[in-house]
Amino acid sequence: MFHTYSMQVRIAPSAISTPQANMLSLPLFPPELHDYIIDFLSDDKPTLLSCSIVSKDWRATSQYHLFHTIKVRHPVALSSFNDFLQNSPHIANSVRDLSLSGSGCTTFDEQMHVTTREISKCASHLSKLEYLRLEGIWWSDVSREAVDNTSVEPNALVHAGPNLRRLTISKIF
Repeated sequence: MFHTYSMQVRIAPSAISTPQANMLSLPLFPPELHDYIIDFLSDDKPTLLSCSIVSKDWRATSQYHLFHTIKVRHPVALSSFNDFLQNSPHIANSVRDLSLSGSGCTTFDEQMHVTTREISKCASHLSKLEYLRLEGIWWSDVSREAVDNTSVEPNALVHAGPNLRRLTISKIF
């Protein structure tokens, strides 16, 4: 046997039309819960992109995961990335792992050519950078002759990021 129940609810018309009433109808979650949910999506870039535009509350955590690890693989990209960091300090704070790599380039012109100044400039924007990888790049000012003839400070990278814990340098030309 089934019983059917009905209920009538009367809502004053003025309550429906006010913006405050509409805002109160949205469920409010503590920020820790938003962060906890978004943390589970850390490997799902498309979903994180969607989350980053849902609300101001979701943006910071989504961007933290979206920009946690950055891989720059083309010479022009490093200059563009430096410009991006200069204009987006809120995103620069999310980068923890940066890889500058020329691996996979088939010609000398495609190889990533960098200087200590360019790398230091990039790292200076990344105050929370913990891991920096330099691999397969043409580092044009690290030869003994270049260091002797210019004002290049070979230890500049060590002091570039205050939180830098790991520096990996391999296949440098």
